[in-house]
Amino acid sequence: MFKKLCHILFFPALLAILIASNFLVDPVRLFNNDMVNTRNRNFAGILSTKEQMDVIVMGDSESYTSFSPLQCWNEYGIPVYNCGMQGQNIIETYSELKSLLKTQKPKVLLWEAYMLSRYDKPMKEAELVLAEQFYQLFPALRFHSSWRTVFNSDVVKAREREWPKGFHIVTDVLYEELDERQEENLNNIQLPRINLFYLDKILELCRKNDIKVVFYSSPSPVNYSSLRVEYIRNLAAEKGIPYVNLLEHMEEMELDLLTESYDGGDHLNLPGAQKTTSFLGKYLAEECGLESRKGDPAYENWSQEAKAYKKQVKERLKEWKKKLKRKKKAAEAAEEQAAPEEENPAEPGEIIPDENTDVPENEEPDVNADESDGAAAAQDNALPG
Repeated sequence: MFKKLCHILFFPALLAILIASNFLVDPVRLFNNDMVNTRNRNFAGILSTKEQMDVIVMGDSESYTSFSPLQCWNEYGIPVYNCGMQGQNIIETYSELKSLLKTQKPKVLLWEAYMLSRYDKPMKEAELVLAEQFYQLFPALRFHSSWRTVFNSDVVKAREREWPKGFHIVTDVLYEELDERQEENLNNIQLPRINLFYLDKILELCRKNDIKVVFYSSPSPVNYSSLRVEYIRNLAAEKGIPYVNLLEHMEEMELDLLTESYDGGDHLNLPGAQKTTSFLGKYLAEECGLESRKGDPAYENWSQEAKAYKKQVKERLKEWKKKLKRKKKAAEAAEEQAAPEEENPAEPGEIIPDENTDVPENEEPDVNADESDGAAAAQDNALPG
């Protein structure tokens, strides 16, 4: 009888636990996205943001290392949140966009395009679809690791320093020759059917909510071959979506990936992201018609955070300069060490005998003959031709 009662009560008890966990550790309800220490942190951030965002940035790690919302606010007064996620796939993009539209009314979706063709095996894709359905019902499942940082203030402070409004601040620098991707096979670039299906669902969702979609490619020669760029350009044209390829504007931005990428041309560090943010911010203001919201009382807290961010950037740039200086010194030392050394360098006036020539012991070479020949040659050269 007791076992039967346990079986009957198991699922209602589990449901009650899930509902309670949603309430207790939900960072959205608590307006504290610093509780989340998983790849979903930026998504939790936008859900817990009180201000209305005019722009939402989405994509994988290429997005959250190439656009800084607080810099965009300082320069153009445009409120942006970066919702980029490590290894984000298009199913997650759709699910997250659908969720954030319950509280946000963005005017532009700025979408880093590399993740468009990311695809797992069919079984994995099916798991993702089901998982996203569960996440919609029970958000605590998505933010299941929230409890780990509730009482860890050091972790919270570190995140505030590294992830302001979804942008990942990195001051590392590799300072090595760029590893450009070789031409790819078109089969590896074309969108699978499920990706095209979700792309259309996202575009339809944006049309219904009057959101302008803009594709962009970060300046990553590691990820973007010319074939991939051409495919995305054609796809954007087919769907009627503007496409900004930052690789084509590197000279205009004066972007140097040797020093402004932290992993050899894959992702940008802070100085590199400053340049791409300025370029994209200008595009949003001029091409998308977004106006500055500076002075709006609703964004007073946003303005204060942007001021603090300015000071933070100055300190972090000092870190980058120190690291770059060390990398340059190490590169110079390695270059000197790799240079071939001359064997038995001769002193001025000394003759190094050939290995096969026998030289009598204690016999000095006749240096005077060479000196007289050199003087004569110099005299001949001094005569006018």
